[in-house]
Amino acid sequence: ETSLTINRRDYNVVYDNEFWDAVVSDKIIIDISFGARDYNARNSIFPWRSNSVGTYIKNGVEQQGLEATTKKVRDLMENHPDSLRYGVSHFYRAGLALAQGGQIEEGIAILELAIEAHKETAEQSDIADLYATIAEIHLQNSTNMTLVRSAIDAALNKDPRNTSALELHRRVE
Repeated sequence: ETSLTINRRDYNVVYDNEFWDAVVSDKIIIDISFGARDYNARNSIFPWRSNSVGTYIKNGVEQQGLEATTKKVRDLMENHPDSLRYGVSHFYRAGLALAQGGQIEEGIAILELAIEAHKETAEQSDIADLYATIAEIHLQNSTNMTLVRSAIDAALNKDPRNTSALELHRRVE
C-alpha cells in the first residue's frame, strides 16, 4: 500500500476564473493498494507431501491419466479415508498446478472433484473459492463466457461476499 500526492499546478491545471481556482484543491492524494495471489502452484510444495491427495493426484494424472486417477481417489476417500490427507487445500493446489501446467481440463476436473468431495463438510467460503478459481481458469483459457458466468454464479451462491467471485463478476459484466 502506498499513496502519491500530486499538485495540479505542476501540470498547469489552472482556471481563468478566480472562484474555481480558489475552490479546486491544489493537490490530490492518490491511495494505491495492490492485492495478489501466489499462482505458482506448479512449484508449490504440498503440505505433508507423502500422504497428500494433492501429490497423489498430480503424480497420478501425469502417469495414469485423469479418469483413472479420479476413480482411484474416489475409491480411496470412500474405502480408505485415513490413507491420505483430503483437505480442500490439497485438491486446490493439485488442480491449480495442473491448470498452470497446461492441463486445463484436468485442473478444472480436480477442482470439481474437490467440490464434490467436500460439499457437505467444507465451509461454504472454501467451496466458493473453488468455484471462483474454476471461473478464473475458464476466463484465462477460454472464450466460453457461459462457463465463466456459471462458475461465478455458483461461487456467489455459496458465499455472496467472496471477493474473488465479486471481482470476476465485475470484470465479465
